[in-house]
Amino acid sequence: MNFTMDASTMNQISKNMGSLLGAKTTIPVLTGVLTVVQENEILFTVSDGADTLVQRVMRSDEVEINTTGTTILPKDFFTTVRKMRGQIEVCTEGNIVTVTKGKTELSFTTMIADEYPKIAEQAPLSQLRYSGPTFKKIVESTAFCAATSETRPVLTGVNLKMEGKQQTFVSTDSHRLGNIHVLTSDCLEENTNVNQTIPASALTHAAKTFDLSKDVFVVNYKNMVAFVNGNVIYYSRLIEGNFPDTSRLIPQQFSTELTFNKNELRDTVQLLKEASQDSVVKFVIDESLFVKISAKNELAKGNAEVAYGEKIGEDLTISFSSQYFLEALNAIENEIIKISFCGAMRPFVIRSSDENDTSLQLILPVRTY
Repeated sequence: MNFTMDASTMNQISKNMGSLLGAKTTIPVLTGVLTVVQENEILFTVSDGADTLVQRVMRSDEVEINTTGTTILPKDFFTTVRKMRGQIEVCTEGNIVTVTKGKTELSFTTMIADEYPKIAEQAPLSQLRYSGPTFKKIVESTAFCAATSETRPVLTGVNLKMEGKQQTFVSTDSHRLGNIHVLTSDCLEENTNVNQTIPASALTHAAKTFDLSKDVFVVNYKNMVAFVNGNVIYYSRLIEGNFPDTSRLIPQQFSTELTFNKNELRDTVQLLKEASQDSVVKFVIDESLFVKISAKNELAKGNAEVAYGEKIGEDLTISFSSQYFLEALNAIENEIIKISFCGAMRPFVIRSSDENDTSLQLILPVRTY
């Protein structure tokens, strides 16, 4: 095979591969990138055994395809190309690939392409289409709440439950929860029921890789999911196991509700976090026009007051993780937020004041003495 393209294009391909390129795996062939050069396109495939990213580069004035072929380019090839500029030529002969730029020529040993695992063909259960901003909102509202420990593998994912055209995405690590409802008419079948758990890491990688000025298609299969965006396809194996029913965890009635300016509240909690023990801060809500926020540890303590816009309900004292709280605030786009409490030791909910925003964040309080 022989083709030429600008090094910046190859660098973007390498960047999109992210952690999948050279991921730790027991299958040596997966440390490389399957490269298939056809008459009108070049396909680059990288996988860690669970997730697979396929990128297509079309023949154009900037991409010249001279001869076709298939090989597996090693990780070192892409590491080297990142340091190059301008038009490069890539050519294989036997098990050697050569990249040429002007008078510079570098050679690498390739692997046998026939050994690269193939993506199993399956009939899709459903196909959904989201605008780029909507897909980003789904990921930012949920993925960070997933567990990072493998103690309960199913909690490391984001659960998608679809009934007809209504989809609910939810994640939880047992201490907090992110939830968003999405309604789309772009379904392959209108009466499809889906309940599956997608790795949160796959959603995050897809959102970082994709061009979110374009639509994102989510194609659901029996044991995997595919995200399609322009010329990039990201396949991920679904997480097995029953995701817990989290709907019963979300309170429907509240004893205290307040609205805040998100930025002012976030900046205050961020400051007090530095003086907190195990990241815990305390809110005291009383008859005054301000919420009293405090934090302390063995060496420091801090106090602040933040005005609220509106209060409904009872006085309350509650403590919780400032880290979880700040991450929840960052997931909300609107400047005005509503926080709803139902007791000092019950989960509380953070929402946007915009009723059209269907996302919510839930945090469990902690006991302090």
